Amino acid sequence: MKQILFGTTALVAAGMLTGTAFAEDPIKLSLGGFYQAAMGHVFDDGEENDSERSANDHHDYAIKQNIEIYFLGSTTLDNGLTVGTRVELEGQNNGDQIDAAYAYFRGGFGEIRVGDFGSVGGLMCLEVPSAGLFGASGMNAAFIFTNVQGRVADGGGRFPAQEIDNNTMCDTVGSSDKATKIAYFTPVLSGFRMGVSYAPNDAEDEPANQNGTRSDKDEGQNSEQLSLGAEYSNKFGAVGVNMAAFWERAFKREKRGGGKDGQHMGDNETWGIGGTVGFAGFTLGANFNQTSNIDNIVDDIDSTKWGLGATYNWDEWTLGLGYAHGSYDAVSLDGLHKNGHDRDTLDTVSFSMQYALGPGITLDAGLNYDVYDDARDEGQNDLDGDYKGVSIATGFGITF
Repeated sequence: MKQILFGTTALVAAGMLTGTAFAEDPIKLSLGGFYQAAMGHVFDDGEENDSERSANDHHDYAIKQNIEIYFLGSTTLDNGLTVGTRVELEGQNNGDQIDAAYAYFRGGFGEIRVGDFGSVGGLMCLEVPSAGLFGASGMNAAFIFTNVQGRVADGGGRFPAQEIDNNTMCDTVGSSDKATKIAYFTPVLSGFRMGVSYAPNDAEDEPANQNGTRSDKDEGQNSEQLSLGAEYSNKFGAVGVNMAAFWERAFKREKRGGGKDGQHMGDNETWGIGGTVGFAGFTLGANFNQTSNIDNIVDDIDSTKWGLGATYNWDEWTLGLGYAHGSYDAVSLDGLHKNGHDRDTLDTVSFSMQYALGPGITLDAGLNYDVYDDARDEGQNDLDGDYKGVSIATGFGITF
């Protein structure tokens, strides 16, 4: 599969780049990006078990920033081929200074893209509709203040097999959603577009001067990532329709030597479907996501998530209301069996609001209510990981 993919891509690229047509002007970079900031306060039920306080206590409030600067450039050759590049610089370095960096070739054939960017599935996935910086689902919320993640990882001999990700509907199969990859997108035909992307391994920022190729014994890494996606966007009179579906699979989980690939995690597979309908200022949407660890000591360890949302826009105002539900399989720490009780669940209700203060400048507010139900409180060990909390936040965004 890999040989066919690389061979086909090389032939297409060679066909595009031959000939005598040149750009009138070379590519010149321009700047873009955004600055976002928010302040939030959390009202939760605290720690229910005194022995867990030292590990799980949190501040009641926080101030956060989200900043990116884009370096953009493109040119169109005389033969109609558009060549461009995009590099995203993180203003807040959270382990990775460069967020995305890629080049693309676009024409009547569609688009070929190479570099560090989100998978086709992640790019085409639809999240729960929300207004502005806050929302019910992890990926559509630029800022998350709930402390539910800090509660669910407590001891007691078991843990959720899938990371509790604030019910993000657009899960990807790798730990890095911007692993170095190659992708192809079809042209838009009657509102339809499809895409496929492939990443050899789970790493990004591959240096040009690195000797040879990367080791295939990076323990725990999900490699050979294939992603397929399809989307449809159209308007029928005053009604706008958007739909999307995706599937991803990592075909190899790397290991150092013999034995199991990982005690608690196997290869990842995920798929999702979603859609929105817009009319008279309203946008209504729903989505579904299923993620599985397969070929594991404990087979078919899953998380299932779905969400509903609506927004209403008039003049400078946008209001949003959303709901997201997730259920997560849990396993014992020895990795030999699933938790004997019902799945852990996380439910979030969100109200969001945005006001357009001026061109590219917004004021935002959000209110979230989170309920996490830990299956352990129904059985042994008297270890209760339940969480209930309300988070309220306000912020602003500047696009430039």
